[in-house]
Amino acid sequence: MDERQLLVNNLWHYTTLEGLSGILESQRLWATDYRHLNDSSELEHARSILEAELFQRVIPVVKKMYNENVEVKKNVDRNGGVEHVAKEETQDTIDILWTALMKMGPLFTVPCISSFCLVEINNQYIQRDGLLSQWRGYGVDGGYAVVFNFSEMLGCFKKECEDFRYAISGSGDVCYECDNLNKQHDLFNHLNRITTFASKFYSFRVYGTDKPQPDEHDLESLAHCLARFKHRGFEEEREYRFFIFAFDDEKAVKKSAPLEENDKPLKKIQNRLCRGTSVPYVKLFETVQRLPIEKIVAGPHKDKEKRVESLNIYLKGKGLSGIKVDCSEIPYIGHI
Repeated sequence: MDERQLLVNNLWHYTTLEGLSGILESQRLWATDYRHLNDSSELEHARSILEAELFQRVIPVVKKMYNENVEVKKNVDRNGGVEHVAKEETQDTIDILWTALMKMGPLFTVPCISSFCLVEINNQYIQRDGLLSQWRGYGVDGGYAVVFNFSEMLGCFKKECEDFRYAISGSGDVCYECDNLNKQHDLFNHLNRITTFASKFYSFRVYGTDKPQPDEHDLESLAHCLARFKHRGFEEEREYRFFIFAFDDEKAVKKSAPLEENDKPLKKIQNRLCRGTSVPYVKLFETVQRLPIEKIVAGPHKDKEKRVESLNIYLKGKGLSGIKVDCSEIPYIGHI
């Protein structure tokens, strides 16, 4: 956890009235198949960020072997030079790791993501009113924000990963491009690990060393990078993500690796209809008794005070009167 995260005390999750009702009734959150996120091209863009950053790290790897070995030098020159070879090695490395991540042996995995906005203690404006860019997404409906205690949510996710069997799981703040990625950031270490794998694979190609096989840590590093790199245009959101790679075929998993009596249960991938499309998702926190909700903020709306009053009555009826209810003071009432 870096210095910026230590300042955070809230995770904001913006949703509709229907979404809010579902969270309060079930005390669960959903992690959605990455192909059905609001921006379905997110992982493709994350890959382009990863490729650009990894390429800069692979160039010295190729250049070192180029300078050390005459045969390598000839081969590199025949294949377009150091940068061209480095680009191909970068793409091949990501392809190899991605294939291994999405299909572990005979088993396919489904990446699912649950998203929040990080809000720092000293940002009193957003702590009170939320982000206009997020409220705009709900137009005349106004929307709601469920505000969670950050450290307690980390504990809930840790329990989720301890209680259920996933291929890969992780969490962290989103990195918008890589310009400000310092050595203390965990993504810096994940990039280093992928670079090490690229170096081993290039050595295998040019020197005939043992062919490297991606291990769990290599795949975890790729998962972190693809789940947490995002276009700079979304930087205002200060997003934080929980992500899991769930097995998509419960029967195949059990057949391939039968569950022992003390093994973790598998998390079933479910489907819901959204705008006429079947959207795969996973229910998170099914073994948590109650989510650490600190408050709910009603978004900008012409009847926001009535919404607050109604929500307080609803929470009292559900035995959740300890949750504070506020309304955003941003003067925005959506589109007519």
